[in-house]
Amino acid sequence: MTNYQVRYGSNAKKHKKKCRNAHIRTHGICCVCMINKSEQVHHSSYRKSGDRYGINIFPVCRNCHKTVCHSPKNWIIDLINPEWKNHNTAEFTARLKRNYQRLRKLKINVKKPS
Repeated sequence: MTNYQVRYGSNAKKHKKKCRNAHIRTHGICCVCMINKSEQVHHSSYRKSGDRYGINIFPVCRNCHKTVCHSPKNWIIDLINPEWKNHNTAEFTARLKRNYQRLRKLKINVKKPS
């Protein structure tokens, strides 16, 4: 069984909907680089009680997810319980939270078709 199946199992549809909504909340912008389009959702920690926007789930671009979020500098691996205990450092999580709040406050003008 994969870590994803352990964490979400029968709630996979609900989790995917939450991921879509996370992208909408940050206007589709990565919470790490704040430039690229967000394509994935990063968990800074895993919560049995559920994911919370801007607390433990953050929209990120593919490159930042792979090279920054899960880098040895920012990601702590728990060998005993990786399904639930792997997490980001406190410093990196604080950065994600700050950037998430900045993106939430953005006012993006979308031109309506004529």
